[in-house]
Amino acid sequence: MLWTPKQLLHNDKIELLQQSGAFSDTKIEFLGWLPGNAYAINHSFNPVKAAHTVLSKEGNQAMIVKFLERKEKSLHPEDVAEHDSADNLFRGFENWKAKNVVEAEGDEYAPEE
Repeated sequence: MLWTPKQLLHNDKIELLQQSGAFSDTKIEFLGWLPGNAYAINHSFNPVKAAHTVLSKEGNQAMIVKFLERKEKSLHPEDVAEHDSADNLFRGFENWKAKNVVEAEGDEYAPEE
């Protein structure tokens, strides 16, 4: 599952950003990820304009890169535990399923011995 940070934006501000049509879900996640950005938007008289201003600041570009890298790494972690035994069991099931799914729907899987 893709990493989703704690959302610091108020629900009514999120709704306004969504209704504007100018912000994807990922942009809204970013805007609500950093306390300073979220505070500025939550306390603005015009949250949509504030969100545009936050995204336009050069200083936020590095944070956007970090945010997106973190989201990508959540799908493809660097240090993953090996699980060859489990992979072999699943592969066996997938092979069995490919052979038997057409023959009889409803048959239960029984591991080959």
